[in-house]
Amino acid sequence: MRRWKAVIILNYVRIAVIGQLKAVAQAVWAGRWRVALRESCAGFWRCMRLLKFGFCKRGVDRRFAMVLQAIRMAPHAPSLRMALADFQMAFEQHDDAFLEYAQAIRLGAARRHALQCLMGAFYYISTKRPDRIEKCIEEIAALRRHNATCPVLAYHLGSTLLKYQRVQEALDLADEALGSNPAAAELHALRGIALQQLGQPGEALRAMDRCNELDPAFAQQCSLNATRGYLLGLRGELKASYAALALQFREIAPVRNSRELGAYLARSLSESLAALSLRGTVGVFFGVTPDAYGHSILDPFQTINLFAHRFDNLVMVHLPLAAYSKPETKLSLKILDQYVDRIETANVDALFFSWHNLGLARHKQYTFLLHTYYGLNQLAFQARHDAESPIREARRYFRLPPKMNRSAEGLCRRNNLDIDRPVVVWHVREHGYHQQFHQSYRNTDVSNYIPALRELASEGYLIVRLGDASMTSVRDRVPGIIELPLLDWYDPLLDAYFISRCQFMISCQSGPCSHARVFGRPNLVLNAVYHYSLIPECQEILGFKRYVNRHTGVEMSLEQILEIGCQFFDRTEHFEKAGIELKDMTPKEILGAVEEMKAWLHDAELPETEAQLRFREMMIQTMQENKDHPLRTPLMDYMGYSLAECRLSETMARERPGYLSEAPKRTPRICKITCEKLAV
Repeated sequence: MRRWKAVIILNYVRIAVIGQLKAVAQAVWAGRWRVALRESCAGFWRCMRLLKFGFCKRGVDRRFAMVLQAIRMAPHAPSLRMALADFQMAFEQHDDAFLEYAQAIRLGAARRHALQCLMGAFYYISTKRPDRIEKCIEEIAALRRHNATCPVLAYHLGSTLLKYQRVQEALDLADEALGSNPAAAELHALRGIALQQLGQPGEALRAMDRCNELDPAFAQQCSLNATRGYLLGLRGELKASYAALALQFREIAPVRNSRELGAYLARSLSESLAALSLRGTVGVFFGVTPDAYGHSILDPFQTINLFAHRFDNLVMVHLPLAAYSKPETKLSLKILDQYVDRIETANVDALFFSWHNLGLARHKQYTFLLHTYYGLNQLAFQARHDAESPIREARRYFRLPPKMNRSAEGLCRRNNLDIDRPVVVWHVREHGYHQQFHQSYRNTDVSNYIPALRELASEGYLIVRLGDASMTSVRDRVPGIIELPLLDWYDPLLDAYFISRCQFMISCQSGPCSHARVFGRPNLVLNAVYHYSLIPECQEILGFKRYVNRHTGVEMSLEQILEIGCQFFDRTEHFEKAGIELKDMTPKEILGAVEEMKAWLHDAELPETEAQLRFREMMIQTMQENKDHPLRTPLMDYMGYSLAECRLSETMARERPGYLSEAPKRTPRICKITCEKLAV
C-alpha cells in the first residue's frame, strides 16, 4: 500500500501540468487506491504523449517554470525532481534529465522505478552523446557510493561497466557489494556474467547457480538460465544444460531433453520447412551470425562437410536479411546457396538455441544439429582421424558462384585492374577493427610486413589487401598494393573473389582467414596465438607471436607456453593474469615465412624439417596434458595444429633460440575415433 501511495503522489505531481487531477483526487478521497493508481498512471502517460507530440504546447513553458519554482521551494522533494526529469526527457534534454533522476535517487525516490528512468536516460545519451558516457558512468558510481547497500544500483552500474568492456571493474564492484549483501541475487548474477566475460566459466557457473537459488524469477528475467545452459553445454553436461534451459523456457514450451527440443523446433519452423517440400531425411542447422564475417562461412562449411553425407537434404536456418548489417555476411549466404537450402525466421525463441552446444535433437524426418563453433571444430578434428569418415583425406571446398565471379571480374576490368597477374591476399587485424579490449591480443602492427610485401611486389605479384576503412594505409611504402576498402569503387564481393583465386593468403587469426580455408587456398598464418580450436585446411604455414614473461622479460619456449595452458587462452585478460606479454613477429621472420610458402607451393611434396616434426610432436603430446586446467572443458581435448595440413615456419623456429627445447622423443599417439563418437 505504501508503494502504491508513493506512485500515486508522484504521478499526481506529474499530471498537474495539464490539470487532470479530478479523477485521481476523487479516488484518493474515497480510499479507492487501485483506481487512483490506474488513473494517475494513465494520466501521466497521456501527459507524456501530449508533451512529446506537441499537442499540449499552450502553457507548457509556464507550467515547466512552476515545477522549477516548486523545486526551489522544496529542493529535497524527490517526486518534484522526478517530475522535472520527466519534463526534460519529453523535450529530449537527456543530459539534464539524467542528472535530475540521479538527484531524485539520492533524495530517496522509489529506487527501482527511478533507476529504470535513470538507465533510460543513459541509453539515449549513449546513442546520441557518446562523449558523455564516461561522465554518466562516474555519476552512477557516485550514486552507488551514496547507496552502498542497494544491490539493484550496483547491478545497474555493473551492467553499464560490462557494456563498455570494463569487466574487471564490474567484477570488483560485485565482490565489494556482496560483502554487505551476500543474499542479493542481482549481485551474484553480475558476478557470474563478469566472470564469463573474463573467461572463467567454472566460477561463472557457480555464481549463476547461486543467483538461481536465491531468486529463480530474476534468473529467468535476465536470461541467466540461458547462459547457464550454454556454459553447461560447453562442459559436456547435457542433462544439466537441458535442466537450465527448461527453467528459462518453462512458460513457452517443455525442452527438458533432446526429444522435446526436437519437437519444439520442428513445430516452430514447420511452415518454413514445409514450404521447401523436401523428401527423405533432413538435417537442420542454424547459421545465425549476421555480423561475424568468418563464422558466417566457416561454421556452415564444417557442418556441411561433417553431415551432408548423412542426410538427403541439409537446411540452414538464419535471421531475416534485414538483420544482416554487414554486406560480407550477406554474400556468404549467396555462396552457401550452392550447397544447402535456406529458410529465414524471426522466431527468437527458436533462434535462441543456435548458440547452444546440445548435439542432435530429432523429430520425425528432421534432425536438428545444435553445435557451436567449438563443438564443430572438435567433431571435425575427430573425423579427420576416423578412417571411415569421408573428410579424413579431403573436404568439399567451396567455390564462388559463376554470377558473383563474373560480376567481380567485370568490376576489376572496368577499373583497369590487371587480374591476370598472380595474386597474394593480405589481411592484418589492427587495433581499430573491433576496439574490444578482450580481443586486442589478436591485433598486430603492419610495419613488420613491409619488407616481405615489397619483395612480393618486385616479383610481379598483385598484392590485394583486405580490411576496413579504419586500417593504416601502406600505399606509400608498398608500390602497387591494392587496398580494397580504401578504393572508391570497392565492393565487398571483391574480398571473397580475390581470396578464392589467390596463389596464397597472408592472414592472421581473424575472419578473412576462414574464407581461405573454405575455398581451399594455401594460407600463411602470421602473428598467430596457440589456440586449440584452429583447424587448418590446405597447406598452412604457422608463424606465432612471441610470448614474453612480463616479470623477467625473457621469451618463453614452446614447452613453457603449453605447460601453463596458453592454448586455452582466448581473452586479453588471460594473458595479463598469467603475466605474459605478446610481441609481433620480426620483419626477418615474416620474410622468411613468405619464402617458405613459395617453396612449398613450388614443391607440394616438400618434406618437413626436424623443427617442424618436433612442433607437431609437441602439439600431439599436449592433448594428453593439462587435463585439470581451470579453463579446459571436454570440448578442448584436441589441438588443431597437430594436423598434417599445417606446419611451423622453419625461419621462426631458427630465429628464436630455445623455442623448441629438447624433449624426449615419443611416438605420436593419435587415437582412432569411431563413428559413434562422431555422432555425439
